[in-house]
Amino acid sequence: MDLPIANLPRFLARSRSLHWLRATFDGRIVAANPAFELLLEEPAGTLAGQSLWDRMTQADAASTQAILKSEGPDSEGPALLNFVDRGNTVHTLECQVELHSESFVLVGEPVLEHDRALAKGLLELNNRWALLVRENEKNVKALAQAKEELERALAELNQSHWHLRKIQETLPICMFCGKVETGEAQWQEVVEYLKANSLFLSHGCCPDCAHLMGGPGRRGSECR
Repeated sequence: MDLPIANLPRFLARSRSLHWLRATFDGRIVAANPAFELLLEEPAGTLAGQSLWDRMTQADAASTQAILKSEGPDSEGPALLNFVDRGNTVHTLECQVELHSESFVLVGEPVLEHDRALAKGLLELNNRWALLVRENEKNVKALAQAKEELERALAELNQSHWHLRKIQETLPICMFCGKVETGEAQWQEVVEYLKANSLFLSHGCCPDCAHLMGGPGRRGSECR
C-alpha cells in the first residue's frame, strides 16, 4: 500500500520492522525511530547525539563513510550493514542510504533470508556434530572390545607357552635326589616335570643300561 509522503515520517516513527535514523556526515545521530533504539538496546531518545560509527562494526562504518564521500547518485543501492548493541551482539540489516545536502537517512530491515540461511547452516553443523559424536562413541567401544580380545589372546598364549620360557631359564636341581625346583619352593621329579609341561620325550636305552641287559643300546620312537 502506498503511503502519502506526509504520513511517511509518522509511519517510520511507529514501525517496529523498519529501522530508520538520520545522521550528519560526520556520523552524529540526529534522530532514530523506536525500532532502531530497541535494536541497539537504547532507551527512548538516547541515540540522538551518539556516534553512528561507534554502533557499527569497524568494516561497515568504513564502507558507509566511503558511500557518503562518493560523488555518485543521491541514493545508493541496498547494503548489508552490521550494528552493535550494548551487549556487543551484532545485528544485520539490509539498509538503504539516502544522501541529502547536510545529512543522510539510513533505512534498514532485518535480513530474514540471511537469518534463515544462518539458522539452516547452524542446524546442519549441529547434526554433523551429533553424528560425529555417535561415530566416535562407536569407535571407542570397538577399540575397547578389540583391546579386551587382544589381552585375552595374549593371556591364553602366555598360559600355553609359559613352559617354553621356563625351559630357557636355569632350573635349580638337587645334587642329591635330582629333583628340580619348579617355582615357589616346589620341587618335582625331572621326568614328572617334563611330562607335566607337555615336552617331547623319547624312550630308549642308554649303552650302559643296554650292556647290563645284554644287548646294544638303541633309541626308540619319540612320543609325548
